[in-house]
Amino acid sequence: MEVLPTAGGRRGAGRRRRVRRRGAVRLHACPRQSNVRGRRADSRRGHHAAIPIAGCTAGGRHASPPGHGQRGRRRLVRQRHQPEVRRRPDSRKTQSSASVRHRRAGQAAGAPRVRPPGDDALGRRHRRRKHRDQGASPVIASPPPNARVIPTGWTAARRSSLVALLLSIAAPLSAQNLRYELESGQRFGTVASSSVSGFSGSGYVTGFDSQSNADYVRLEVDVPDGLYEMWVGYRSPYGPKGYYYRVDGENGSGMFDQSSSFSADRAGLFNVRGGVNTLEIREYWGYYDVDYLEFRPFAPPAVLPVAPQLVDDQADAHARALMGYLADLYGEKTLAGQQHVEGANLPFPGNTYLAKSGGLVPAIRASDLIDYSPSRRQFGENPRNETEQSVAWAKQTGGIVSMCWHWNAPANLVNAGDWPWWRGFYTQGTTFNLPGALASPGGGDYQLLLRDIDAIAAELQKFEDAGVPVIWRPLHEAQGGWFWWGAHGPGPFKQLWRLMYDRLTNHHGLHNLIWEFTSSAAEGNHLDWYPGDDVVDMIGLDVYTDPSSSMSGQWFDVLEHYNGRKMIALSETGTLPDPDVMEQWGIAWSYFSPWNGSFVDAFTPEALQHTLGHENVVTLDELPTMPWSLQAPPSGDFNADGAIDGADLLTWQTELGLRGARSADGNNDGVVDAADLQLWRQQFGSPPPGAAKPVPEPAALLLAAIASLLATMRRGQEPPA
Repeated sequence: MEVLPTAGGRRGAGRRRRVRRRGAVRLHACPRQSNVRGRRADSRRGHHAAIPIAGCTAGGRHASPPGHGQRGRRRLVRQRHQPEVRRRPDSRKTQSSASVRHRRAGQAAGAPRVRPPGDDALGRRHRRRKHRDQGASPVIASPPPNARVIPTGWTAARRSSLVALLLSIAAPLSAQNLRYELESGQRFGTVASSSVSGFSGSGYVTGFDSQSNADYVRLEVDVPDGLYEMWVGYRSPYGPKGYYYRVDGENGSGMFDQSSSFSADRAGLFNVRGGVNTLEIREYWGYYDVDYLEFRPFAPPAVLPVAPQLVDDQADAHARALMGYLADLYGEKTLAGQQHVEGANLPFPGNTYLAKSGGLVPAIRASDLIDYSPSRRQFGENPRNETEQSVAWAKQTGGIVSMCWHWNAPANLVNAGDWPWWRGFYTQGTTFNLPGALASPGGGDYQLLLRDIDAIAAELQKFEDAGVPVIWRPLHEAQGGWFWWGAHGPGPFKQLWRLMYDRLTNHHGLHNLIWEFTSSAAEGNHLDWYPGDDVVDMIGLDVYTDPSSSMSGQWFDVLEHYNGRKMIALSETGTLPDPDVMEQWGIAWSYFSPWNGSFVDAFTPEALQHTLGHENVVTLDELPTMPWSLQAPPSGDFNADGAIDGADLLTWQTELGLRGARSADGNNDGVVDAADLQLWRQQFGSPPPGAAKPVPEPAALLLAAIASLLATMRRGQEPPA
C-alpha cells in the first residue's frame, strides 16, 4: 500500500526519568499488507513505501501547478501502489535528549492496576545498557551576526517550562528566535524570487518542480548549541504539499498546509550541536515556495499522568488491570512491541528477530484481523487461527496483545487490474458508499457493516473467554484517506467508529477492549477526526519516516492536545525509536510497535539490542505476572485493584456459578464456585500473591539508615539494666 512519513518518540533516565526522541516527520498511512495465497507470493510482505531523501521516483506523487492540485489533498506523502505488492502498515524511528521525569500524581481511588516489578525483580537490570546523554545542558546562546533575532511569543504553558529550564542554566539568558533567510543559501534547481509579496528578508526560493526530488536549497550557518523547534516559512497555493528537510545528519519530511499567502510550518525538534550546521529544504511533492528557516528555543513540557479509567464502565477486571498497568508505567518506561506476520503460522517473534535481539522478546504482540473480513473469506482467505495463536501466546507468556483490523470493504470490491480483492481495504480498491450505508440503517449496506463487525466480534470474544484483554485499534489512519473508512471525511468516520463501539460493547457485551484511536498525523484538521473522549481510551500514532528522524515533532504535536487526557503510543513505525533520543526530548510513548517484513529485517543487531536492552524499555521478561497468565498464582483479588477486600466478595457473588475466564475464578479452574470463596477468605487482608513490593526511593533508604544508626547509638548510651 502507499504510505508516507510520520513521527514519534520516547523516554528515559534515572528511576523517574524518561528517554525520548527528536526530529520530526509527518505521520503516514500504514502501507497495507495482504494475505498470502499461492497466487500472491509477495502478499505476506506488505511494505511501506521507502522514503528516500533524494532520488525518489516521480511516479505521480507530485502535485502539479495551477489546476492540478488533486493529489495535494493527501495529507502525507506516499509512494504509489505497486500492483504486485500488497503492503502492510509499518513503522519508523526516533531519538532523545535529557529531560526530567514527572512524578506520578497518584492513581484514582479504587482503580485497578497491576504494579510494575521493582528494580530488584528485573533480572536483567544489572546488564542493561544505560546510555545517557552526558553532554552539557541545552544552552540558549547569543545569535551569530548573520541571524535575525525575533522576539519569542511563548504561551503560558511554555513560559512555565522555560522557567524550569532556565533554573538549570547558570547564567540567565533571554530566549530568542533565530531566522535564516533561504534566498541567501545555495540553490540547486531552484531560483530566488520576490514577485509575490508577504515574504521576509529580500525574497524567497521557488522552482521546486523537477518531480524527481532533485530541487533543493541549502544553508550553511552556525546555529548556537541548544534544543530548538525548526519552523519553515512557506507558501503553498496549490494544496497541501510534502517536503523534505535536513538538519545536519537528521533527515525527515513534513507537510505544508495549503496557503496562498506566506505562512509557517513546524518541521520538528532538533538538538543542534557544534560548529557550522547544514540545513536543507528539498522537493518532495513540489510546487511551493520557501522563505526562511527559524529556530525557536524549546523546553520539552512535562508528560502528565493519565487516569486509568476505561471508557467502558463495565470493562472486565483484566482489562482494567492492563489499563492500570499502562497508566502506571506511562511517563516512566515504554513497552516494546512488534507487529506479527498474521495468518502464516509463524512463531512470535521469529528466529531471525531473536538472533538479532540477543534473545530479548517484545512485551506486546501486535497482530491483524484482516483475514477474518467476510469479503476476504468469500474468496477463500484462511486466517490460519491467528486469533487462537494470539490467545495462546498471551496465556503462555503473560504478554500483552494489540490487534488492528485492515477491514476489507463489505462489498463493491473493484477486483480488477491494480486493485484485486485482497486490496479491498484501500479507498481505490472499493466503491462501497459508506455515507450512504450509514444514512440508511434499514438498508442492505448498513446490514453488511453490521455483518462484518459481528464477524470480528466473534474473534474478540475468544480473547474475552480466555481472560485476555486486547488493545484494540480499529479504523486506523482514517485521516490519511487511503483506507475506505476515511475516504469520505471525518463525519462518516466518527459515525462508523461509534457504531462499532456500540455494536461490540453494548450489543455483543465485549468488555475486554482498550480502545485506541490511531491517527496518521497531527496536522490541519486532525482534531476533527477524533471520535471523542467517551469512546477512546488512548491515542496511537503511525509514523513512517527516515531512520535518522527523532519523531519529536509528531510527538509534541499530539501531546499538545492530549497531555493528561490520553496516553500516546507509537502504534506503528518503520524504524526503531532510540531511547536515548527519547530521553533527550522527553518523549514518552506508552509502547512502540515496528511493522514487520522489510522494516524489521532492516534492523541491525546493535540497534535492536540497544533499544530493547535499554533500562527504560520493558520487554516480555520484565512484565509483572499478568492475571491472564497461566503462571499467575491463585488470588482472591478478583477485581485486580491490588487489595483483597470486601469489593472482591461482591465480584464473587456477581459471578457465582459462571464458567469460563471470569474475574472471580481465583484458582483458574474454569468456574466460579465455593473454592474461590475459600481462597478469598484465606487471603483476605493480605497483599495479592505475586504483587511487587514497592522499591524505596534513595532518600527513603538514607533516612531509614540514619534512623537505624541513631537508634543503635541511643541503645549504646543507655545504662545496663
